[in-house]
Amino acid sequence: MNKLVTVCVPTFNSEASIFDTLESISKQTYSNIRVIIFDNCSSDNTLTIAESFTKKIKNFEIRMSSENLGAEGNFTRCLQVADSDFTAIYHADDIYAENIVERQVQAFIDTPKLLAVSTHANEIDHSGKKIGERFLPEELRKSELTVLGFKELLELTLKYGNIVTCPSVMVKTSIYNQDIKTWNGSRYKSSADLDIWLRIAKLGCFAVINQPLIDYRVADISTSYRMKKNRVVRHDMFLVIDEYFDKAENERLSDFYDFLCLKDLALRVLNGSKERLSPLGVKYFRVALSSYWHSSFYLKILVIWIARILRLVK
Repeated sequence: MNKLVTVCVPTFNSEASIFDTLESISKQTYSNIRVIIFDNCSSDNTLTIAESFTKKIKNFEIRMSSENLGAEGNFTRCLQVADSDFTAIYHADDIYAENIVERQVQAFIDTPKLLAVSTHANEIDHSGKKIGERFLPEELRKSELTVLGFKELLELTLKYGNIVTCPSVMVKTSIYNQDIKTWNGSRYKSSADLDIWLRIAKLGCFAVINQPLIDYRVADISTSYRMKKNRVVRHDMFLVIDEYFDKAENERLSDFYDFLCLKDLALRVLNGSKERLSPLGVKYFRVALSSYWHSSFYLKILVIWIARILRLVK
Protein backbone atom coordinates (compact mmCIF):
# COMPACT_ATOMS: atom_id res chain seq x y z
CA MET A 1 0.00 0.00 0.00
CA ASN A 2 1.57 3.26 -1.12
CA LYS A 3 -1.49 5.43 -1.72
CA LEU A 4 -1.12 8.99 -0.44
CA VAL A 5 -3.65 10.03 2.19
CA THR A 6 -4.42 13.61 3.23
CA VAL A 7 -5.87 13.99 6.70
CA CYS A 8 -7.55 17.36 7.17
CA VAL A 9 -8.27 18.62 10.69
CA PRO A 10 -10.51 21.73 10.79
CA THR A 11 -10.05 23.67 14.03
CA PHE A 12 -11.58 26.61 15.85
CA ASN A 13 -10.79 27.23 19.52
CA SER A 14 -10.06 23.54 20.01
CA GLU A 15 -7.43 23.80 22.74
CA ALA A 16 -9.32 21.44 25.08
CA SER A 17 -8.99 18.46 22.75
CA ILE A 18 -6.69 19.16 19.80
CA PHE A 19 -3.57 17.72 21.43
CA ASP A 20 -5.14 14.28 21.89
CA THR A 21 -6.48 14.36 18.33
CA LEU A 22 -3.15 15.24 16.73
CA GLU A 23 -1.26 12.86 19.00
CA SER A 24 -3.45 9.96 17.85
CA ILE A 25 -3.04 10.93 14.19
CA SER A 26 0.74 11.19 14.59
CA LYS A 27 0.88 7.54 15.72
CA GLN A 28 -0.75 6.07 12.61
CA THR A 29 0.67 2.78 11.36
CA TYR A 30 0.16 3.97 7.79
CA SER A 31 3.16 6.06 6.76
CA ASN A 32 2.27 7.70 3.43
CA ILE A 33 0.17 10.40 5.01
CA ARG A 34 0.16 14.16 5.30
CA VAL A 35 -1.80 16.10 7.90
CA ILE A 36 -3.15 19.59 7.26
CA ILE A 37 -4.62 21.58 10.15
CA PHE A 38 -7.09 24.17 8.87
CA ASP A 39 -7.40 26.80 11.57
CA ASN A 40 -10.37 29.14 11.40
CA CYS A 41 -9.02 32.15 13.34
CA SER A 42 -8.78 30.50 16.75
CA SER A 43 -8.35 32.93 19.64
CA ASP A 44 -7.19 30.38 22.23
CA ASN A 45 -4.09 28.15 22.34
CA THR A 46 -5.12 25.90 19.44
CA LEU A 47 -2.37 27.19 17.14
CA THR A 48 0.31 26.91 19.80
CA ILE A 49 -0.60 23.28 20.37
CA ALA A 50 -0.77 22.57 16.63
CA GLU A 51 2.62 24.21 16.08
CA SER A 52 4.17 21.87 18.63
CA PHE A 53 3.40 19.06 16.17
CA THR A 54 4.40 20.84 12.95
CA LYS A 55 7.79 21.70 14.45
CA LYS A 56 8.67 18.07 15.14
CA ILE A 57 6.73 16.13 12.47
CA LYS A 58 7.59 16.98 8.87
CA ASN A 59 4.32 15.79 7.33
CA PHE A 60 2.19 18.05 9.57
CA GLU A 61 1.33 21.58 8.42
CA ILE A 62 -1.00 24.42 9.38
CA ARG A 63 -3.07 26.55 7.03
CA MET A 64 -4.56 29.58 8.70
CA SER A 65 -7.54 31.50 7.41
CA SER A 66 -7.27 35.30 7.27
CA GLU A 67 -10.89 35.55 8.40
CA ASN A 68 -13.39 33.34 10.16
CA LEU A 69 -15.13 31.37 7.41
CA GLY A 70 -17.60 29.63 9.67
CA ALA A 71 -17.70 25.86 10.01
CA GLU A 72 -19.11 25.40 6.50
CA GLY A 73 -16.37 27.46 4.87
CA ASN A 74 -13.63 25.70 6.79
CA PHE A 75 -14.94 22.27 5.82
CA THR A 76 -15.16 23.37 2.19
CA ARG A 77 -11.46 24.30 2.33
CA CYS A 78 -10.75 20.72 3.37
CA LEU A 79 -12.75 19.34 0.44
CA GLN A 80 -10.97 21.46 -2.13
CA VAL A 81 -7.32 21.39 -1.13
CA ALA A 82 -6.27 17.75 -1.36
CA ASP A 83 -4.44 16.27 -4.35
CA SER A 84 -3.76 12.85 -2.81
CA ASP A 85 -5.42 9.50 -3.50
CA PHE A 86 -7.69 9.64 -0.47
CA THR A 87 -8.86 12.37 1.89
CA ALA A 88 -10.16 12.11 5.45
CA ILE A 89 -11.59 14.99 7.46
CA TYR A 90 -10.88 14.03 11.06
CA HIS A 91 -12.34 16.25 13.76
CA ALA A 92 -10.46 18.18 16.42
CA ASP A 93 -12.33 16.73 19.40
CA ASP A 94 -12.01 13.01 18.61
CA ILE A 95 -9.28 10.40 19.09
CA TYR A 96 -8.26 7.94 16.36
CA ALA A 97 -7.06 4.35 16.56
CA GLU A 98 -3.51 3.98 15.31
CA ASN A 99 -4.63 1.71 12.44
CA ILE A 100 -7.67 3.64 11.19
CA VAL A 101 -5.92 5.07 8.12
CA GLU A 102 -4.32 1.73 7.26
CA ARG A 103 -7.61 -0.11 7.66
CA GLN A 104 -9.51 2.37 5.49
CA VAL A 105 -6.91 2.36 2.72
CA GLN A 106 -6.98 -1.45 2.76
CA ALA A 107 -10.77 -1.33 2.31
CA PHE A 108 -10.33 0.78 -0.83
CA ILE A 109 -7.72 -1.60 -2.20
CA ASP A 110 -9.78 -4.72 -1.44
CA THR A 111 -12.98 -3.21 -2.88
CA PRO A 112 -12.10 -1.05 -5.91
CA LYS A 113 -15.67 0.17 -6.43
CA LEU A 114 -15.64 2.00 -3.08
CA LEU A 115 -15.80 5.79 -3.12
CA ALA A 116 -15.98 6.31 0.65
CA VAL A 117 -15.55 4.32 3.85
CA SER A 118 -16.48 5.08 7.45
CA THR A 119 -15.97 3.12 10.67
CA HIS A 120 -17.82 2.19 13.82
CA ALA A 121 -17.02 4.34 16.89
CA ASN A 122 -16.69 4.31 20.65
CA GLU A 123 -18.10 7.20 22.66
CA ILE A 124 -15.93 9.04 25.19
CA ASP A 125 -16.59 11.81 27.69
CA HIS A 126 -14.74 15.11 28.13
CA SER A 127 -11.85 13.36 29.91
CA GLY A 128 -11.43 10.70 27.23
CA LYS A 129 -13.06 7.91 29.27
CA LYS A 130 -15.03 5.39 27.22
CA ILE A 131 -18.73 5.58 28.05
CA GLY A 132 -20.15 3.28 25.37
CA GLU A 133 -20.40 2.73 21.63
CA ARG A 134 -22.21 4.71 18.97
CA PHE A 135 -25.34 3.12 17.61
CA LEU A 136 -24.64 0.77 14.72
CA PRO A 137 -27.59 -0.98 13.04
CA GLU A 138 -27.72 -4.76 13.11
CA GLU A 139 -27.52 -4.74 9.31
CA LEU A 140 -23.97 -3.36 9.58
CA ARG A 141 -22.82 -5.80 12.27
CA LYS A 142 -23.06 -8.95 10.17
CA SER A 143 -19.63 -8.60 8.55
CA GLU A 144 -16.42 -6.68 9.06
CA LEU A 145 -17.07 -4.51 6.00
CA THR A 146 -20.53 -3.72 4.62
CA VAL A 147 -20.76 -2.15 1.17
CA LEU A 148 -23.82 0.01 0.50
CA GLY A 149 -25.34 1.46 -2.64
CA PHE A 150 -27.61 4.48 -2.65
CA LYS A 151 -30.82 2.53 -2.02
CA GLU A 152 -29.33 0.62 0.91
CA LEU A 153 -27.89 3.75 2.54
CA LEU A 154 -31.13 5.67 2.08
CA GLU A 155 -33.15 2.83 3.60
CA LEU A 156 -30.87 2.67 6.65
CA THR A 157 -31.18 6.44 6.99
CA LEU A 158 -34.97 6.21 6.96
CA LYS A 159 -34.89 3.49 9.60
CA TYR A 160 -32.32 4.95 11.95
CA GLY A 161 -31.33 8.46 10.93
CA ASN A 162 -27.77 9.29 9.91
CA ILE A 163 -25.83 6.11 10.71
CA VAL A 164 -22.47 7.42 9.42
CA THR A 165 -19.99 8.71 11.98
CA CYS A 166 -18.94 11.85 10.14
CA PRO A 167 -15.39 12.29 11.53
CA SER A 168 -14.48 8.72 10.58
CA VAL A 169 -15.05 9.02 6.82
CA MET A 170 -12.33 8.69 4.18
CA VAL A 171 -13.19 9.49 0.56
CA LYS A 172 -11.50 9.11 -2.81
CA THR A 173 -10.08 12.59 -3.31
CA SER A 174 -11.25 12.83 -6.91
CA ILE A 175 -14.85 12.62 -5.67
CA TYR A 176 -14.35 15.60 -3.38
CA ASN A 177 -12.52 17.56 -6.09
CA GLN A 178 -14.81 16.84 -9.04
CA ASP A 179 -18.25 16.01 -7.64
CA ILE A 180 -18.80 17.25 -4.09
CA LYS A 181 -16.71 20.44 -4.04
CA THR A 182 -18.59 22.26 -1.26
CA TRP A 183 -19.98 21.55 2.19
CA ASN A 184 -23.58 22.74 1.82
CA GLY A 185 -24.21 23.86 5.39
CA SER A 186 -26.26 26.89 4.38
CA ARG A 187 -28.86 24.55 2.88
CA TYR A 188 -28.71 21.49 5.11
CA LYS A 189 -27.29 23.05 8.30
CA SER A 190 -25.94 20.43 10.73
CA SER A 191 -26.84 17.56 8.36
CA ALA A 192 -24.74 18.71 5.41
CA ASP A 193 -22.63 15.59 5.91
CA LEU A 194 -25.64 13.32 5.30
CA ASP A 195 -26.18 15.05 1.96
CA ILE A 196 -22.58 14.29 1.02
CA TRP A 197 -22.82 10.60 1.96
CA LEU A 198 -25.98 10.16 -0.11
CA ARG A 199 -24.47 12.04 -3.06
CA ILE A 200 -21.42 9.80 -2.92
CA ALA A 201 -23.60 6.68 -2.73
CA LYS A 202 -25.39 7.82 -5.89
CA LEU A 203 -22.04 7.88 -7.67
CA GLY A 204 -20.74 4.54 -6.40
CA CYS A 205 -20.48 2.60 -3.16
CA PHE A 206 -20.18 3.65 0.48
CA ALA A 207 -18.78 1.20 3.03
CA VAL A 208 -18.84 0.89 6.81
CA ILE A 209 -16.15 -0.95 8.78
CA ASN A 210 -17.65 -2.81 11.73
CA GLN A 211 -14.80 -1.94 14.06
CA PRO A 212 -14.62 1.05 16.44
CA LEU A 213 -11.58 2.92 15.09
CA ILE A 214 -12.48 6.33 16.49
CA ASP A 215 -13.28 7.58 19.99
CA TYR A 216 -16.12 10.00 19.35
CA ARG A 217 -16.36 12.66 22.03
CA VAL A 218 -19.74 13.12 23.68
CA ALA A 219 -19.23 16.13 25.95
CA ASP A 220 -19.94 19.84 26.22
CA ILE A 221 -16.76 20.59 24.24
CA SER A 222 -18.29 18.66 21.33
CA THR A 223 -20.43 20.87 19.08
CA SER A 224 -22.61 17.98 17.91
CA TYR A 225 -23.32 16.94 21.49
CA ARG A 226 -24.39 20.42 22.55
CA MET A 227 -26.75 20.65 19.58
CA LYS A 228 -28.31 17.25 20.24
CA LYS A 229 -28.79 17.85 23.96
CA ASN A 230 -30.67 21.13 23.52
CA ARG A 231 -32.54 20.63 20.25
CA VAL A 232 -36.29 21.37 20.33
CA VAL A 233 -36.84 21.96 16.60
CA ARG A 234 -37.14 19.41 13.79
CA HIS A 235 -33.86 17.64 13.04
CA ASP A 236 -31.87 19.05 10.14
CA MET A 237 -31.57 15.57 8.62
CA PHE A 238 -35.13 15.96 7.31
CA LEU A 239 -33.89 18.81 5.10
CA VAL A 240 -31.80 16.16 3.35
CA ILE A 241 -34.18 13.21 3.55
CA ASP A 242 -37.08 15.19 2.12
CA GLU A 243 -35.02 15.87 -1.00
CA TYR A 244 -33.98 12.27 -1.55
CA PHE A 245 -37.10 10.39 -0.51
CA ASP A 246 -40.57 10.54 -2.04
CA LYS A 247 -43.17 8.79 0.13
CA ALA A 248 -45.59 8.51 -2.76
CA GLU A 249 -43.07 6.55 -4.82
CA ASN A 250 -42.03 4.11 -2.10
CA GLU A 251 -44.83 2.98 0.15
CA ARG A 252 -42.71 0.22 1.69
CA LEU A 253 -40.33 2.71 3.28
CA SER A 254 -42.98 5.25 4.25
CA ASP A 255 -43.55 3.59 7.63
CA PHE A 256 -39.86 3.97 8.44
CA TYR A 257 -40.00 7.65 7.51
CA ASP A 258 -43.11 8.21 9.64
CA PHE A 259 -41.51 6.48 12.60
CA LEU A 260 -38.33 8.51 12.20
CA CYS A 261 -40.49 11.63 12.41
CA LEU A 262 -42.14 10.27 15.56
CA LYS A 263 -38.79 9.53 17.18
CA ASP A 264 -37.63 13.04 16.37
CA LEU A 265 -40.78 14.52 17.90
CA ALA A 266 -40.30 12.44 21.05
CA LEU A 267 -36.72 13.64 21.51
CA ARG A 268 -37.73 17.25 20.97
CA VAL A 269 -40.47 16.97 23.57
CA LEU A 270 -38.02 15.30 25.95
CA ASN A 271 -35.44 18.06 25.48
CA GLY A 272 -38.10 20.70 26.04
CA SER A 273 -39.44 19.14 29.22
CA LYS A 274 -36.49 17.28 30.76
CA GLU A 275 -36.37 19.65 33.72
CA ARG A 276 -39.72 18.15 34.77
CA LEU A 277 -38.59 14.56 34.37
CA SER A 278 -36.39 12.61 36.76
CA PRO A 279 -32.85 11.83 35.52
CA LEU A 280 -33.79 8.14 35.56
CA GLY A 281 -36.80 8.82 33.36
CA VAL A 282 -34.64 10.70 30.88
CA LYS A 283 -32.11 7.86 30.86
CA TYR A 284 -34.66 5.13 30.15
CA PHE A 285 -36.37 7.23 27.52
CA ARG A 286 -33.11 7.70 25.63
CA VAL A 287 -32.26 3.99 25.91
CA ALA A 288 -35.63 3.11 24.39
CA LEU A 289 -35.10 5.52 21.51
CA SER A 290 -31.65 4.15 20.72
CA SER A 291 -32.88 0.58 20.41
CA TYR A 292 -34.65 -1.01 17.44
CA TRP A 293 -37.41 1.54 17.65
CA HIS A 294 -38.86 0.77 14.23
CA SER A 295 -40.65 -2.23 15.78
CA SER A 296 -44.31 -1.93 16.71
CA PHE A 297 -43.49 -2.53 20.38
CA TYR A 298 -41.31 0.55 20.69
CA LEU A 299 -43.80 2.54 18.67
CA LYS A 300 -46.46 1.88 21.31
CA ILE A 301 -44.06 2.73 24.13
CA LEU A 302 -43.11 6.01 22.46
CA VAL A 303 -46.71 7.04 21.98
CA ILE A 304 -47.40 6.46 25.69
CA TRP A 305 -44.31 8.43 26.71
CA ILE A 306 -45.18 11.34 24.43
CA ALA A 307 -48.70 11.50 25.83
CA ARG A 308 -47.36 11.61 29.38
CA ILE A 309 -44.79 14.27 28.59
CA LEU A 310 -47.29 16.47 26.80
CA ARG A 311 -49.46 16.47 29.89
CA LEU A 312 -46.44 17.53 31.92
CA VAL A 313 -45.67 20.55 29.76
CA LYS A 314 -49.21 21.90 29.49
